[in-house]
Amino acid sequence: MSSPMNQRFVLASRPVGAPTAENFRLEEVEIPALGENDVLIENHHLSIDPYMRGRMSDAKSYAEPVAIDGLMVGATVGKVLESQHADYQAGDWVLAYKGWETHSVVNGDTLIKLNPDLRRFRTRSVS
Repeated sequence: MSSPMNQRFVLASRPVGAPTAENFRLEEVEIPALGENDVLIENHHLSIDPYMRGRMSDAKSYAEPVAIDGLMVGATVGKVLESQHADYQAGDWVLAYKGWETHSVVNGDTLIKLNPDLRRFRTRSVS
């Protein structure tokens, strides 16, 4: 069985005005080997937030800009596929801050473990 490949979006150019598809490039790269305390995550959900527009610019800001050809950053929710960290096992769900990619290798000390059995639904009546 061959290892899965990682598909990721990188910033190909800085947008002028609203971002367009031409400002991004989809790449397919090998997933790196896990080091000590690393966790391999298969991302299922990706947060795309307004602040990311500022990260696409190289203007001075409170946050570092994404480099040209760099992975677009963002929070993800995913499932652990493999772990070299004592606190995480295959099948765990986690919140990570890595980026727009199908698979992430991250240091387990930076993850937040999620409980998929907790579901909170908030409803309100419309009058």
